[in-house]
Amino acid sequence: MFYVGMALVVLVIVDFFYVSYSFRKKKFTFVWPIHALRSLCSLFVTILFLPLLDYFLSIIGCIYDNDGNYVHHVFTEVECWQGTYVVHGALAIIISVVFVCISLTVSITYFECRGTSSDPTAR
Repeated sequence: MFYVGMALVVLVIVDFFYVSYSFRKKKFTFVWPIHALRSLCSLFVTILFLPLLDYFLSIIGCIYDNDGNYVHHVFTEVECWQGTYVVHGALAIIISVVFVCISLTVSITYFECRGTSSDPTAR
């Protein structure tokens, strides 16, 4: 499941770069990436924000067990910050930071902070 969430965030980043490249060149061969980017980013900010952020941060959730070892809070046989866990933890932190930055940018772009806005498309 970690790789599905990470793949979704990476897919949005790639789509973001494609749309920005298309805007720069002022040439759009396909319009669906723009609509997909707006829909996915809107989902990221509203419905999927807390579940995805919780999932990415749960990867680095560690506790001390009875023997004094620093282990993952769900998978107690995995020692934290040892072996391949370093890669998973680093990826989780990087993807979380990128995800929060994307969500902040989208919320600033698409959402109105006033409750009584005159713009009918404001959320």
